[in-house]
Amino acid sequence: MRHFTLFASALLLATACSPATETDTNPYAPQTDADGLVDAHFSDTYYRYLETISSDEFEGRAPGTRGEELTIDYVSTIFRELGVQSFTNEDYTQPVPLVRIAPSRVTSMQLSHNGEASELEYRSEMMGWTNRVVDAI
Repeated sequence: MRHFTLFASALLLATACSPATETDTNPYAPQTDADGLVDAHFSDTYYRYLETISSDEFEGRAPGTRGEELTIDYVSTIFRELGVQSFTNEDYTQPVPLVRIAPSRVTSMQLSHNGEASELEYRSEMMGWTNRVVDAI
């Protein structure tokens, strides 16, 4: 019985230390580079969209500008052509309130301490802003 226990222990130890047999249950081969992940049609189409939307025609696409309107129209048209369903409305947009604070007469800021005065130039040496949002002051 002692030999059987010793043999069983050795067999168990050998089995536990042996490398596992690899069984590949993944039906997809691993990708080693990104070239095969994107097909040529998608890539060409994407670069055409990117080239169009980054062109000077879109004037930088800043919010609240003509460039933003052009961008919204372009993207909405592409989505419509692709059959993308909008979750908000027909033009794929949702309202986002914007605020622009544009000080009209900020020249500089004067500081004085112990009788010595100094002046800070707006934008290059100091900035001013407000958290108070009103239509006009």
